[in-house]
Amino acid sequence: MKTITSTTDVSSALSTRVRISAVLLLAVALFAACRPQEVKKPPDEVSVQLKWVHQAQFAGFYLAQERGYYAEENIEVTFIEGGPGIETVEQVVTGQADFGVDAPESILMRRGQGESIVAIAAIYRRNPTVFIALADSGIERPTDLLGRTVAVAGVLDLELQLEAMIEKLSLDIHQIQIVPHSYDLTPLHNGKMDSIAVYSTAGLIRARQAGYELSLIWPSDYGVHLYGDTLGQSHLN
Repeated sequence: MKTITSTTDVSSALSTRVRISAVLLLAVALFAACRPQEVKKPPDEVSVQLKWVHQAQFAGFYLAQERGYYAEENIEVTFIEGGPGIETVEQVVTGQADFGVDAPESILMRRGQGESIVAIAAIYRRNPTVFIALADSGIERPTDLLGRTVAVAGVLDLELQLEAMIEKLSLDIHQIQIVPHSYDLTPLHNGKMDSIAVYSTAGLIRARQAGYELSLIWPSDYGVHLYGDTLGQSHLN
């Protein structure tokens, strides 16, 4: 073994080590450059059938997309607009959509009928259903609905909440004239209906934007707590 005996020898040894280190670092860099680059996996494409037309009701979905939450999970989401005649569960079980937003009772009933649908998430912490009436109508609480016309027929979750609220208060549902639900609020203005059930995230916003002065009856204030919009998926997926 060679013994270093002078300053020159020390400098030479250090210089050699520096050169060796430089060569090793260069080799590592070249090795890394020669390794195949990781290929980014294409995003998973997911479709969601909405319960109704695009509106504030689905703001949470839109905001998550805008803020890149889906992209962070490498998911590309397409929202399919709903509307009259479009059945969310049908869209999901037939493969037209991967997920669907619907009323929980619709999912439960179709599940009970043997459809391949399961509920996987409740969207709202509080059910957004509210019964609205004109502020000068004298309707302020459920007892005021007796002898009045209420538009809920044809929309199952709205019908159920009215019945549950009236039964909770030991009132007679037969003293209320129940008429077909309408997304047009004109009958409320012209007196053809005294009250109508709407979503606070949709119909209530529209009514206020149209200038209606309203009184509100919340089923949740009377012990009726149903899930609101529910996200469903086919259990065959």
